[in-house]
Amino acid sequence: MSAALTTLFGALGAVAALLAVLVPLILTLHGRVVGEIGEVRRSLSTDVAEVRRDVHAIAERVARIEGALTGPWRPPANGTPAPASNPQSETGPR
Repeated sequence: MSAALTTLFGALGAVAALLAVLVPLILTLHGRVVGEIGEVRRSLSTDVAEVRRDVHAIAERVARIEGALTGPWRPPANGTPAPASNPQSETGPR
C-alpha cells in the first residue's frame, strides 16, 4: 500500500471516529433543546394568560371608577354640547 492510501485511510478513520461520537451527542442535545423550548413556550403562554387576566381586571376597575366620576349620563361622542340638567338653571329663576 502506498503512503497516500495509508494517509487517506487514516484520515477517513479519524473522520468516522469523530462522527461516531458527535452525531449521537448532537442528536441528544437537539432533543433536550427542543424539549426546553416547549417548556418555555408553555410557561410563556401561562404567563401571558395571567397578564391578560390581570389587565382585564384592572380595565374593569378603571371603568367602574370612570363611571363613578362621570355619573350615569355621558356626553354624546359626536361633540354636541351636553343638555342642561335643569332648564331653569341656564336662564335663572322666572
